Amino acid sequence: MKKILSIVICAAMILCLVACGNASAGKATLPQINDAEAAGVLFVSIGAEFKVIYDEDGLVMAVESTEDAFDEISDTYSDAVGSPCDTVVSQLIKRTIEAEKHGATRVVVLKQAPGSKNPSANFLEDTRIDAAAVTDFEIVLISAKELTAEGYITPESAKDILTRQLKLVDVTVNCSEVEEATYTLTFESEGAEREYKMDAATGTVILDITAVDPFEIPEGGVDEFGNPVAGEPEVDLEFPEEEIDIGDIAEEA
Repeated sequence: MKKILSIVICAAMILCLVACGNASAGKATLPQINDAEAAGVLFVSIGAEFKVIYDEDGLVMAVESTEDAFDEISDTYSDAVGSPCDTVVSQLIKRTIEAEKHGATRVVVLKQAPGSKNPSANFLEDTRIDAAAVTDFEIVLISAKELTAEGYITPESAKDILTRQLKLVDVTVNCSEVEEATYTLTFESEGAEREYKMDAATGTVILDITAVDPFEIPEGGVDEFGNPVAGEPEVDLEFPEEEIDIGDIAEEA
């Protein structure tokens, strides 16, 4: 009995390994390193999100990204390792915009991970300058020292990002405390209150609460976040043009 049980367990383990191998075979692989070996990490958020790991000389050790971004910008990774961090960051931004993966984002957030070191005194500023050279998007730079104890951007940084994203002028933006890694930002515009949700880790605006009138269905409906979608609605909401005779309905009953 024990022998049979051992055979069954071994077979299950082999099937599990085969399944895992097949699952990963179709996915692009990125360089894997231990972050502890690096001098720091710089997150680049521009619709697509990238994690750039650099060494003590400011040279890139590895680049990680969301899968969608990787599909469109895969050639970036082939020559990224060993290149200066500021060069790689600027190219990631440029190619993301060219591939139109940034969505409605008009702000690039460069956020240094907690505990990251600067290879030189001008490391972050040089990275910001190179990023600004390839786009007219607003560049928001957040150093490791400007993060909260949890590693989130601060409420002040969140307000700054939203102000730049929406190009607000003479408007006071209020920001809530972090809840489920999300900030809620509000401000008044033309007599109405606007409300937005922002990812507290990346600074990405993830939802415009007031984008949809609850009593009016936009042309294309709404996406999973509640944002309006352009295009024709999938469901025909029109009523039939022919008139219904209530008397006929009564007689049939």
